[in-house]
Amino acid sequence: MLSEPGGVDSETSKNEDSVDEDVPPPPSSESSAPDGGYGWVVCISGFFCWFIGDGIAFSYGVLYVSLLEQFNEGPSTTSWVGAAFIGGHNLMGPVAGVSVKQLGCRATVFLGSIIAASGFVLGTFSRNIAMLALTYGAMGGSGLNFLLVASVDMVAKYFNRHRALANGIVTCGAGAGGFIVPLLLKFLIDKYRWDGSLLILAGISLNGCVLGALFRHLETRGEVIVAVSKPESSEEPVADAAAGSETKFHITDATESNGGSVSSSYEAGVNRLHPRGYGQSLEAEYSSAVFIGSMASISGIEIKKTTHVNYRRRSLAVVTSHLKSCQELFGLNLIYVHPMFILIIISCTFWTAQTTMFIYLVDYALSRDIDKTHGTILLSIIGILNTIGRILIGLLTDHPKVDCYVVYGLSLVIAGVVNMAVPFCTNFAVLAVCSAVFGLCVACFVSLRAIIIVDFLGMDQMVRGFGVVLFCQGIGFLIGPPIAAAIYEASGTYVTTFLTAGVFLILGALAIIPVRLLKRKSSSVT
Repeated sequence: MLSEPGGVDSETSKNEDSVDEDVPPPPSSESSAPDGGYGWVVCISGFFCWFIGDGIAFSYGVLYVSLLEQFNEGPSTTSWVGAAFIGGHNLMGPVAGVSVKQLGCRATVFLGSIIAASGFVLGTFSRNIAMLALTYGAMGGSGLNFLLVASVDMVAKYFNRHRALANGIVTCGAGAGGFIVPLLLKFLIDKYRWDGSLLILAGISLNGCVLGALFRHLETRGEVIVAVSKPESSEEPVADAAAGSETKFHITDATESNGGSVSSSYEAGVNRLHPRGYGQSLEAEYSSAVFIGSMASISGIEIKKTTHVNYRRRSLAVVTSHLKSCQELFGLNLIYVHPMFILIIISCTFWTAQTTMFIYLVDYALSRDIDKTHGTILLSIIGILNTIGRILIGLLTDHPKVDCYVVYGLSLVIAGVVNMAVPFCTNFAVLAVCSAVFGLCVACFVSLRAIIIVDFLGMDQMVRGFGVVLFCQGIGFLIGPPIAAAIYEASGTYVTTFLTAGVFLILGALAIIPVRLLKRKSSSVT
């Protein structure tokens, strides 16, 4: 509830004067995470969101072969469908994040499922590759990304102490989907052709609405409202943050009950809880108007005006400050503050060359007189080893003596060597071994990507740093497959295509070496 400048009761006013440094902090938002119970239902729902989202993405190699036969276009043109799908899968991450913040996780999953299903249905009416890239590719990939982002955010709200385990279970859905969906899609294409298969994929995507319905929001802390109270001792306008002024804030966390707004208080060290135990109200002093901007950046925080001219001046200062810091907001300043971070961006962007295996492996197997069923099994092998690898890499990197930079670099080198070896493999058994090793490598650098970013930038910069990396990877996923297909058309063989992909993966490993040396040097100094 918002308290007007003159509407604070006498008890509140007394408590304002008695607040001191001994007042304990308000309860953390993470303390409300149940760490179990219904949270495991949310966790399983998130698992199937990833099963659908990444499972369909990993199975494009099966569809690619059918599209080559259906549209009679070259590999470079046809590859734009997969590039649009995987590129949209990453580039729409920031939009999905905004949707989660504004609409909530459940509504975001509903929206993503409907967008993806609409794209797949419209794709069945496509009569050229450009239309299919727009519908199945851009719409389908973007919509499924909403499922992934929302599920991870929802699991984070339900788990605190077991968050790592819960996230591991959720993301394992990607590997399980990569194992099952390619086989399913192969069966569907044989029975219903490629367009009939897209209709069934649309139905599968709509199951995300069922999964999203299980995302029950925690009835913990309600709306937090920050009210600015003008100090009684001064009639002068409050200076901006740079002047070091002090401003009092009255923060109320309200919980709606039976159609009304009910609040409870956390004043002067006394925590008077709402009967349901959710709402808290606290009064404290915070220095400078910068606190306004900080609170405004937190989801669910709304700042309401309680003074007139003075508050407008403070608000204008805050708005100006935020406009000047747009660069920092989007994480672009990280490159200036941490110049070596650009090497992490380059490394993560270069490993988008992994799409060569996912998109062109089945077609290469067909060129070696391996039937389509066995070619599809190769993708399933990558998927199941990707699942197993994520569990193993989690256990391995928990050991204090294991260097995540070394494991990350080795996985990229091995993946690069495997890519270079593929065009010289002529039978299914050898290709199956290569697929298994490659699946383990994918698990390594997918799992360790976030760990390296946190280790280099720190947890406070992780979100922005990860966003920059994902955006650059989206560009790599978008332009990589057409470039690989163009190399194939120019050379007439997949040898050069897979060799080029292997080189980029190894270059990604080399880019991480200076970062590791810098971290080792800084650790030795401290």
